[in-house]
Amino acid sequence: HYENFKTKLIEGLSKLKYGDPMLPDTQVGPLSRDDIYDNLADQLKHLPSSYKIIWQRQDVQRPFFPFTVVEGTDETYDHETFGPVFTLFCAEDE
Repeated sequence: HYENFKTKLIEGLSKLKYGDPMLPDTQVGPLSRDDIYDNLADQLKHLPSSYKIIWQRQDVQRPFFPFTVVEGTDETYDHETFGPVFTLFCAEDE
């Protein structure tokens, strides 16, 4: 189930349209401030060693932050991210 979910999540995120939030076909808008962008990028650079970026959109530029999927262990990672970052880990049971 986990691998299937991960695959479907990445497929879905790769199809969403970034753009001007005032346009009706836009699905994802920009981050509101440069410092939020910088903080989010910094958080991803300093993930615990057991967490890895497994996928990131490559077709967007600032002020849009690329969707990012991070995979890790059940090690506590308690830094809240304010942006399009998805943190996954596989639970041993339901």
